[in-house]
Amino acid sequence: INAEYGAIHLDRTVNEAFKFNKEEHLLPVLGLVEKELEGLPAEKKLTGVEKQQAPFHTHHTPKLVALLADNIGCKVDEILGFDLCLADYTPAGFCGLNNEFLMAPRQDNLVNAWAGLRALADFKTASSSTAAVLCLYDHEEVGSQSAHGAGTELTNLVLRRISENKIELCIPQSFLRSADQVHAVHPNY
Repeated sequence: INAEYGAIHLDRTVNEAFKFNKEEHLLPVLGLVEKELEGLPAEKKLTGVEKQQAPFHTHHTPKLVALLADNIGCKVDEILGFDLCLADYTPAGFCGLNNEFLMAPRQDNLVNAWAGLRALADFKTASSSTAAVLCLYDHEEVGSQSAHGAGTELTNLVLRRISENKIELCIPQSFLRSADQVHAVHPNY
């Protein structure tokens, strides 16, 4: 076993030096490369101008493009482009001696986004001066100063405009709920 390949019991610093990149290190596996395994000749790789002039569907695995076409009900050559986001669809389940633990994928801010949106849809105003606001951030961490982060001034600017610059009077009469999930064991690490 080589310590360079992540054997933590041989090198305790392996996780400090390794930079995990989800796009490079978690590539989806679609299946086996049949032609190489069966000893069949590989298809010619297109280069430069040939690739630019070739139809879009020829840039991808034919079986994948055929599967997409079949699922959306079109012909392969009608697919002009696609961007796939893969998600774990394993159902949730309970575990533990008394079924006290919930084991489920997708426990992230989307759960709270759904619950918040449902609450906002069900909200009934007490008066015409009452407003309900739901803030959903792409970078939901409060300290995130990114353009989409919860630590930016955008929320304050929007609340100021909604309150007609009376935010100082509105905040003491308001309540805030912040929610998130946590993983005891994360399957990706």
